[in-house]
Amino acid sequence: ALEVVGFDVYLHHCVKQLRLPPELAEAEDEEIIDILRQRIRQGSTRMPIVKVILSGPGYAGKTCLVRTLTEGAFPVEDPERTNGIDICAMMVSEGRLEFVFYDFGGQPVYASTHQLFLRSRAVFLVVWDAVEGRDEETEVHGYAQDVLDANPDAGLLFVISKVDDGRPRSRLSEEQLRVRYGANFRGLIAVSAKSGLNLDHLLAEIEAVGRTLRLVDEEVPRTYLELRRRVEARRVEDFCISADEWRVEAEAAGVPPSGMSTALDLFHAWGLVLHLPGGEDSPVVLRPQELAGMLSEVITRHPDKTQHCRDGLLRHAELAAVWVDYDVALHPYFLELVHEYELGIRLCDPAGLDMGATLIPAMLGTSDYEAMQDMAQLLGQQPLPRQADCQVTLSSFPSRFVPQLLVQLRQLMTLGGWWRLGTVITDRGHSRDTIRAVGSVAVDPASK
Repeated sequence: ALEVVGFDVYLHHCVKQLRLPPELAEAEDEEIIDILRQRIRQGSTRMPIVKVILSGPGYAGKTCLVRTLTEGAFPVEDPERTNGIDICAMMVSEGRLEFVFYDFGGQPVYASTHQLFLRSRAVFLVVWDAVEGRDEETEVHGYAQDVLDANPDAGLLFVISKVDDGRPRSRLSEEQLRVRYGANFRGLIAVSAKSGLNLDHLLAEIEAVGRTLRLVDEEVPRTYLELRRRVEARRVEDFCISADEWRVEAEAAGVPPSGMSTALDLFHAWGLVLHLPGGEDSPVVLRPQELAGMLSEVITRHPDKTQHCRDGLLRHAELAAVWVDYDVALHPYFLELVHEYELGIRLCDPAGLDMGATLIPAMLGTSDYEAMQDMAQLLGQQPLPRQADCQVTLSSFPSRFVPQLLVQLRQLMTLGGWWRLGTVITDRGHSRDTIRAVGSVAVDPASK
């Protein structure tokens, strides 16, 4: 028995000592007591799920790598290029650990849609193959920075693929990566999915990093296993279910009403489902990977879909045509998802009234021809101006405006140039020792 005199005791301060998931650190004590009671009555179990997210260029061989790891053999036929995200799972460590691989499509147009998954706890793999003539350093650092922008504490494993295909050695060394990424750097591994070279080493490194993640080894009520089984059976037919349907499944699995919200929060954190924004009564997506397809109706280079965001604007009155393949009742939640993950900026007039449109910065791109013409014109100025200031005053300042502006500048100019120090546009044709800056962006939010 424990007697405490003169102090208030809050269970949410003791989640580590109670071997509870860290997400409960903000829960009410009544909710924590309910979880503990469930563990006592029904017994406890662990759901050691490690999400492994692979990002990198479209040619890097990520899909072949994942299939070889999960199926035990190199694909007989070349897989089709990943459009959006593919998800598959495998058991390791004699069933004591489960990897859930998220294979991201490497095409630049999909980069924005990945924000839905980059914020979660996961092991992040940046995968590329060293190909002569490509700007390897810029590509690798670009994908790594995308991860860190969304998840500053992410652990990064760098993976060089196709090392048995006669590719040149990577110009990036372990020491360079360690210096650049500090505590985020977790290793550099050269592998071959075809020959199996270093695949066991890669799995061991993923496991080592995965076991440091939150939730991996914490105890949860045994009813969660039955709830997961029911969710997996339901997702065969259903892309999404209502909050009430989630409660029915949870009740059938033996989860008491007071614990259903916690179970949903944890399943969302594990990546088994995605709870759409909007509160406890918002729908639950059972096949999260298909959200990439939903977003690709908005953020796309497909000629039949670019009309959905003419001039970079997603018009709310046209959502029924944009998401025609989805239940119209889901459209408001999809739109809120776009806003919450900062893929779009809701437009309001000076009075703060909704203008019925969302700005999608990723759809404000320019053509290759225009980018090359702009680069040629800027470099044609002799000498290049030391100072050419352009001051822009905004009536409002959305939190993601500057990052999205920088993204667009990068898309505009790195088609024919290098990107350095986050904001500098340079000429790719010159050596690294003689880089000529064409322009840079400086922002002072305080000055308004």
